[in-house]
Amino acid sequence: MEPTFHDGSKYDCQMCGACCVQLGPYDGNAYVYLDREEASRMRSLGLPVVRQVMGSFCLGAASHEGAGGRPACVAFVGALGRACGCRIHPDRPSV
Repeated sequence: MEPTFHDGSKYDCQMCGACCVQLGPYDGNAYVYLDREEASRMRSLGLPVVRQVMGSFCLGAASHEGAGGRPACVAFVGALGRACGCRIHPDRPSV
C-alpha cells in the first residue's frame, strides 16, 4: 500500500528528503544512531561513523547544498523538496 496524504494524493518519498536533513538545532556532525553491526556496515560502504559520548555510534552528517547548507545524512543525494533519495537505501540503517 502506497502512503497518501489526507487529501488522497500519493506521497512520494523521493520528492521530500526532510527525514534526511537536520532541521533542528544540531551540531551537524552526526545523523542517526547505529548499532555496532550497522556502524561496521556503514564504514564498509565508505561512510563516516561518529563515536558519541558513552560509546554510541552515529552515521555522519555534513553540510549539504541540496539542503540549503543544513547538515544532512552523508548518504542524502538531491535537493530537499525536489528529486532526492538515499544512495545506500538497500543498506540504510534501521532507524
